[in-house]
Amino acid sequence: MFVTGLIIAIECVVCHIVMQPTQYTSTEIAQWIMLLINMVVLWDGLCRAFDNRSTVAVKVQGLKDPQPEREIVKTVLIVSFMLRLLILMWDVYARDIFILPNSEGDAQAYFEISSSYAWGGRRNTVDLGHFPFYTGQLFKYIGQQRLTVQFINMYLAMCSLVMVYRILCKLGISPEVREKTMLIAAFLPNLMMITTFFLQESVISFCIITALYMFTCWWKKGGLLYLALTVAFSLLGSLLHMGALVVALGTLVMLALVGNKERHLKISVSKIVMMVVIGFAFLLVLVSSGDTFTGKIRGEDGLTAESILYEVNVRTDGGASYSVGIQGLPPAVDLVVNTPIRMVYFIFSPLPWMWRGLGDILAFFGSTIFYFYAFYVAYQAYRAHPIKGIPDSNLGGFLVVLTVIMALAAVMFGWGVANAGSALRHREKFTYICLVITAVSNEILVRTGKADEKRKQKEKHRIGHRAHF
Repeated sequence: MFVTGLIIAIECVVCHIVMQPTQYTSTEIAQWIMLLINMVVLWDGLCRAFDNRSTVAVKVQGLKDPQPEREIVKTVLIVSFMLRLLILMWDVYARDIFILPNSEGDAQAYFEISSSYAWGGRRNTVDLGHFPFYTGQLFKYIGQQRLTVQFINMYLAMCSLVMVYRILCKLGISPEVREKTMLIAAFLPNLMMITTFFLQESVISFCIITALYMFTCWWKKGGLLYLALTVAFSLLGSLLHMGALVVALGTLVMLALVGNKERHLKISVSKIVMMVVIGFAFLLVLVSSGDTFTGKIRGEDGLTAESILYEVNVRTDGGASYSVGIQGLPPAVDLVVNTPIRMVYFIFSPLPWMWRGLGDILAFFGSTIFYFYAFYVAYQAYRAHPIKGIPDSNLGGFLVVLTVIMALAAVMFGWGVANAGSALRHREKFTYICLVITAVSNEILVRTGKADEKRKQKEKHRIGHRAHF
């Protein structure tokens, strides 16, 4: 997939030299040529991503294939790729018939601002971050090709799915659970649309899942390089949206609690103190970073409780807005008391009592229902006591890490949004992490279930043996 991305990047440069739209070659012809080339390149990249040389070596030696579901997952991702392509074509060429959910508003604003950058200056005063600036610079090279930019978003979404699969393989998740997880991941309706539109979510979510992949490499192998790459990709995503910082923050916090070799949780007074110090150090960096990471919630007086509450109230507009929690509390107390409530609304919006019509119902079943499922299986996994129930595995500790990251994301975005539509879009940044949570949780349930069966069989064997004598 890296080679695929390199080819697409080189293609953009070639387009600037050869295929730049002119009075003889229209923008539409240029972008259709690029689309056809990109389709072939991405299709080949997906196939190559599942060509595992180690599997070939195993087959030569006559051993069991360690990834028997590999071909099925590849087929699933190719079908998902084709469906996303249909969504892309509809969004660009069939908007007059029906506008897909989340394809207007910010998506249209991003495109318009990008176009204004491409023609020499910004013609919009609305602050929508750095994404339209970067796409505007790309438009200067390849022309005003919306189709190409959205295809790049789709490419990053497919890379993210491959990253999820590789994380599951590195964690030793069973083939059955991997296959089930990838089947869900490939066809989540809201995720398919959000990561195909002219939005920044695809780029940010790719940085987040890549950071998690690097952390998984450290979890299995160790090495400071993987930790540095974890923080680097998290910071890279945070340049577009500060929400990507949660992976870096979650990683730094958990390093204080996880053993460096065995990767098991070891809670002690010294480790808790270290965790608090790391947390305050991270907050200090945020407070002193200016508008780089916290521009959307920073007030004139800096990053304070008052500025966060003010920005939340400013964003309470539109038919999908909500105002929840206990009102009339002092700002600092308000942040503490109402955080759990806002976390729930961020993760599970739009809840049934918030439905305004068919769009919200489709959003609930296309996105929210998956988060209910992820919460349920994670709860069941914790009830199985994975750290004690699977003594030869550290999946329990990894589930704790993922839970901390998602909890931090829910806290940050719980106060960052006050609109069900915005919550629905922003939480797709972390859907890939939730997919890993569901896979790890299901694997824990499978392993603890098998362990219980073995214990019951041994107990029956002991009872039968005693009865014989």
